[in-house]
Amino acid sequence: MKRPSFVSTSADELATVIDGRYFADGKADFNLAFGQAKYIGALWMAYLARQYPNLRFITVSPGATTGTPASSGVALPVRVAAKYVMPTLGISHRLDKGAKRLVDGVTDPTLSSGVFYASAANKLKGPLVNQADIFPDLANPSFQDHANEAIHRFITKTFA
Repeated sequence: MKRPSFVSTSADELATVIDGRYFADGKADFNLAFGQAKYIGALWMAYLARQYPNLRFITVSPGATTGTPASSGVALPVRVAAKYVMPTLGISHRLDKGAKRLVDGVTDPTLSSGVFYASAANKLKGPLVNQADIFPDLANPSFQDHANEAIHRFITKTFA
């Protein structure tokens, strides 16, 4: 997945992703939206970990996991690749492996609160690694604060 790219990673800019304005000029595509939403969510979990050090907040990607209906709504070539080609080439793993990664996020005491764990750079499966080692923006407290502010703008507008 392509790394999310923002001009400033300000609360204003992140809020445009959350409320959809970012995609108003035809920028929308599944991978872009998914990556940006995951990025904002990971920043927010890191923010919460800083605010509540007695609680544990971890973001974990299950990796490229087969055996789910996740690709059912995408174009036929992508569905075929996800269901048959990727497993045959060994670049995805079974559902039980993806689920174990999520369980490890809850139960493995060696995983640190406030961290986003996923596969190594340019890998879709394999051991969990700290994504801030690959994408340092994830460890930026200012960006984490901006994500929190942007999310709360949406919550305030929606539930006020």
